[in-house]
Amino acid sequence: MIFVHPRSDHDHKGGPRSHLQTGFVEIQSHMCTACGICVDECPKGVIGQVRLFRHAHAHIDRAELCIGCRKCVKACPHQAIVESAQPGCLQVQVK
Repeated sequence: MIFVHPRSDHDHKGGPRSHLQTGFVEIQSHMCTACGICVDECPKGVIGQVRLFRHAHAHIDRAELCIGCRKCVKACPHQAIVESAQPGCLQVQVK
């Protein structure tokens, strides 16, 4: 595993897992119930929701806008949003 700063990745949204993490927080989609509390709490509109048949969870819409306030982490009643292992960096799996 390597750590990449979100703005140094080729993908402007943060790379391969951009829909689940910013440089500061990560969404554990298997724990998310899509309640929407984190969407309402985010002051920058970073978090949105996926709502498809049998597939619903929060996701990252605009990773580059995340300021690391962690209001989403504190607001999630299911602990589905956690702090990134290394704040300011994305975790990228390398094969």
